[in-house]
Order: sequence, then structure tokens, then C-alpha cells
Amino acid sequence: MDRRSGAVVLDDEVRGAIDAKVATNPLSMTACTSRVRTTGAAICAMLLMASCGSSSAPDQQTRGPLGSIVKATKGAVRLAAVRHPFALSEVPTSWLELPMTGTIEIDADLTIPIVAGARDYARAHGSLAARCVGTCRIGDDLARLTFPFFGDSVAFSHLDFTDVEARVTVADGHALLSGWHLRSPDLEVHLELDLALATPLDDSRVKGCVRFKPTDALQARDPHLHMLVSLTGADRDGSGAFTVVLAGTAGALRVQPGTCRALAQ
Repeated sequence: MDRRSGAVVLDDEVRGAIDAKVATNPLSMTACTSRVRTTGAAICAMLLMASCGSSSAPDQQTRGPLGSIVKATKGAVRLAAVRHPFALSEVPTSWLELPMTGTIEIDADLTIPIVAGARDYARAHGSLAARCVGTCRIGDDLARLTFPFFGDSVAFSHLDFTDVEARVTVADGHALLSGWHLRSPDLEVHLELDLALATPLDDSRVKGCVRFKPTDALQARDPHLHMLVSLTGADRDGSGAFTVVLAGTAGALRVQPGTCRALAQ
């Protein structure tokens, strides 16, 4: 645990397990779609944690190793957390290629039944939520990011997010992003995501869309980064926002240009 922030840090075993999971699902899009990978991986990782370990959700803030929010009984696995702090600096850099700083808080009230000795994700029910405490930052003005278009790494300063909150509702065989709020001086981002849950979890079908738009403030602060965020090959909608579609499965996620209309069909 970080003594100054109280945020959870990952031990080597948990870090290795999550890092190995993400390594089997590489994406080749640029900075914005790399953040899509991180968002999706965070949701899946919270579900996957139940594969490592029943009580009612705690009513006071929980703390400790991230695995401590997992409770297992003979008939179910349960995730229970209230404002559980987690340090973004502990996220493996292989997820994004860029360092992250800041602290998020996790809420979890999720039950996954065990049927015939196996976790039945399609019958899972409950909710997961995460929010940024203060400002969360991607990049440190030093690390570089690989862009497929350039065939080499490029300078990447940083992106700040001053208010981020996401909620996932799990019911009726789906994990649905039911709440999304993001405020940033650098980037506008809207995310839609629906996972049709399956066992194994990697077979869960993904349907989602991301809209993003660099701000005028980013153009003034860092024209180079503004240009890079705009060069993703994504489509543009009527509002001028870039859009990419998420498809495939949790274990073989595809990120491709497209419109967000398909999600509503």
C-alpha cells in the first residue's frame, strides 16, 4: 500500500497474472484506442479476479491488496468493495506503454455463481464502479508511445483527466456500461460498452463504441499531441468527434473505424 495515498499496490503474483492476460490481447490502435484497451481490461480484470478467490457489501471504505475484495464460498464468488483505493502507477506499463499517475476508487457488489464447479459468468449479477480521485494523468512528458503509422515511437507529453467515473451493471447475462462521466481539459471521450458474458470469460462477446475529440485547450498546450490524437484513422461523426467500434470477444478484441450507430441495433 502507498503510505501517502493509502492506495492499493499490486503484488508480483497479481501483477504478473493481469499482465499475462493483457499480453494475449494486443491492440494496434493509437493513444486513444490504447486507453480503450485499458478501460476494457479494467472491467474484465475485476471479473477475472473472481477466478482467484459471501458476504454483504461493506458499508465502510475498504482497503488492502486488491485481491482482498474477493470472497469465495462453495456456491459463489463475490467481489465486495467500497471506495477501495488503487494507485494507477501500479498498472503494468504493457497495458498502455505510458506511465499513469493518480488514484482511483473501486466500488464492487458482484456475485458470480459456481455451477458444477465452474464460475457461471452469464448468471453473474451486481455492479462495479470506478472513479478518479482528483486528477489522473496518462504520460509523464518523457515516455514515448508507438504509433503504427510512423513505425517508431513518438513523443507523448500527457493527458489529464480531472473527473472520471464509470459504472458497470451486471445482469441477465450482460455487463453493461450503465454510467459514464469524464471531464478533461485535453480530451472529450464518450464510451459505450456491452459484454455478453460467457464462460470462459475470454469468450464474452464485445459490442462497444468510443467517441473522442481533442480540445482546443490541448491544441494550445501541445499542438503535436493534438495532431497525434487526431491521426488514429478513426471515422468522424456529425459533431466532429472521432469514432471507433469495439467488436470481437474479450479475449480477441477488435478496435476498428466505424460509427456508433451499430451499438443501438
